[in-house]
Amino acid sequence: MTAEATTSLFITYQTPVVLQPVVLKLTLQRRTWEQRPCSHLVDAFLKAARPSILKAAAFSQGRAPRVEDVVDADELVLTDAAGATITADAPVSELTKGAAVARAALR
Repeated sequence: MTAEATTSLFITYQTPVVLQPVVLKLTLQRRTWEQRPCSHLVDAFLKAARPSILKAAAFSQGRAPRVEDVVDADELVLTDAAGATITADAPVSELTKGAAVARAALR
């Protein structure tokens, strides 16, 4: 995997239940991901970050939360680095814009 063929995507997750932001870096192969819908990316992020998200939610709330109260992809809004909302059916290339490093947020 060469550097030109990948994008390092840093996604910040923060909601009213998770006050302390959780940041996860995903390395995406552009050829594989650029035409996939962003909903696939959100699902992959939530799967990888679930332990960190639950830990941050427990810290924020002072108790162990239920998974469904913390991690619900349907309730989240994906934004790019400029703060523009990206729809779930938009291709990942709309989020990353072909950059070597990109940032996004789930709120």
